[in-house]
Amino acid sequence: MVKIIGGPPWRVAIYFRWPESGRAYRERRLVPRDVTGRSAALRWAGARAADVLAHGEAGVAATTNVSTQPSAPPVPTLREFAPRWIEGHAKALRQKRCGIETKEGMLRRHIIPELGDLPLDRITTERVAKLCTSMARFSRKTLANVLATLAKLLRTAVDWDVLAVMPCKIRIPKAARTPPNFYELDTMRRLIDAAAQIDTRTHALVLLGLHGGLRRSELLGLEWEDVNIERRQISIRRAVISKYVDTPKSGHGRVLDLSAELTAALQKHRDASSTKKGRIFRQDSGRPALAQHLYTWMDAARDRAGVPKQKGVRLHVMRHSACSALAAMGAPMIAIQALAGHESPQTTARYMHLAPGVQAAAVALFDQVRGTNRGTP
Repeated sequence: MVKIIGGPPWRVAIYFRWPESGRAYRERRLVPRDVTGRSAALRWAGARAADVLAHGEAGVAATTNVSTQPSAPPVPTLREFAPRWIEGHAKALRQKRCGIETKEGMLRRHIIPELGDLPLDRITTERVAKLCTSMARFSRKTLANVLATLAKLLRTAVDWDVLAVMPCKIRIPKAARTPPNFYELDTMRRLIDAAAQIDTRTHALVLLGLHGGLRRSELLGLEWEDVNIERRQISIRRAVISKYVDTPKSGHGRVLDLSAELTAALQKHRDASSTKKGRIFRQDSGRPALAQHLYTWMDAARDRAGVPKQKGVRLHVMRHSACSALAAMGAPMIAIQALAGHESPQTTARYMHLAPGVQAAAVALFDQVRGTNRGTP
């Protein structure tokens, strides 16, 4: 296999396995300056590979007219290279802590059990297919994320000269995009009323989800200093993922205007709280709440409201419900995007099919065209 890896001046990678032993031969070379053009560089690399093969594995080192690189260090296994990649790529580039943990989890649960003991240059397309087969019970989105992580790891190995070329082809499937789950307006009202009957903490939690559209990590990171009751605003400055405090998912904060009902709920919760500083949501012991506590409080409100439980529908459904309700009530897309903190308007557009009269107004244009073609009196 030969490949252009840079230029001009052209640099090529040559990679193959010796027919006799199956051992890998790899080298990167600078093409002579009199070889111009990409196609000519590839032909030169092909001739170079043929020349090396013609001398044979045993004769290459002793042959003077075939220059070779010093013997390369053994290619590490995926299990050996993975920590180096996490440290030198994900952490070195200051990726978000939640993203790093996600990569570590995919490596630990899926990639290393299937491919961990293989040297990186022996990860073939067929072995990647076996990885896909082993993940048959997982969603297409999960599979796509795992394959994207594996592909990035191998491309980094090429960039770091651990590999001469990519050892396999990785085709990442497109994840099916399904409409998000959300509660209808009457269900949202029942949840809010039920939460108010439990305590001020649950009431504030449900309203921050259904009126504010906050993510779980943002709810956990919200502090009293972020709340301005007089201006009816909250500032989303941080997100708590596991034991780490980070920036919100979009990479920057945002300021949200509050509904009168949410403002009143936050005021009541602050008045009832033993401390007026630090995290808004705390356990009964006074320690900051964890994710499982938010789930427990949300489940209590749902049980009291008589809202049936659905698989995979827990806390994040409140965020979807906030965006869906605003779209159904005719709020402009840019306002919903600002509230939710969506980085891309394409994410917000998933909710806009609920906007009233949008499709009817579009279809009515055909009637206008028909009337224009017939003429008007």
